[in-house]
Amino acid sequence: MFKLMQVLEGVRYVHSKNIVHRDLKPENILLDDQLNVKITDFGFAKVLNDGEKLFELCGTPGYLAPETLKANMFEDAPGYGKEVDIWACGVIMFTLLVGCPPFWHRKQMVMLRNIMEGRYSFTSPEWADISEDPKDLIRRLLVVDPSERIDVHESLMHPFFNTVLWDQDMTPLKKSLSGTSRRMSRIEQLSMVIDGCAFRVYGHWVKKGEGQNRAALFENMPKTELKSLYVSNLSR
Repeated sequence: MFKLMQVLEGVRYVHSKNIVHRDLKPENILLDDQLNVKITDFGFAKVLNDGEKLFELCGTPGYLAPETLKANMFEDAPGYGKEVDIWACGVIMFTLLVGCPPFWHRKQMVMLRNIMEGRYSFTSPEWADISEDPKDLIRRLLVVDPSERIDVHESLMHPFFNTVLWDQDMTPLKKSLSGTSRRMSRIEQLSMVIDGCAFRVYGHWVKKGEGQNRAALFENMPKTELKSLYVSNLSR
């Protein structure tokens, strides 16, 4: 999880410049020749003025924070800020640990409902041998209320990052397993990133006018229609 720490450090730097990325996901996290993390694709990024809130619907569905969805469903929504990147880091961490995303559902509106309610679980067999520290950090990252969500500075100070050991050549040893530490080769690290990427199951929002070849999800759906679909799904 040293790579996740690097992602959070990158997010901390971006946020220090009053920039919100808005599309953090494994696809946009690359490794250089020295396996250092590089955050890429700032096509949706936005420089925020003091106190400014955003309302535009953009990003990748499975990584969207609840407040982003609310901003496009409810006329009185307060908007969103840099906290959406913290939520996305929680989704990334969940996905990298067990190889599947927390909110995905084959029915898109059910996935949307899961995100809005922060509905996920650690009940799958893949979580059986993972210790409490990473689960606790995920719980703090995936908080529906952005004002209660852990910030990037607190994330980096979480005890989870003290459970990662390093040998002399900086090859990580994963100490998330109960009772034992397991050496992870560089190939295994890359495999976790590649095989666990949620982009294999998620669609993408269309960013028109930029020439990006992205599949549409809820494309051209009015705010009122999206809201009604969500409310209708709640009654099922």
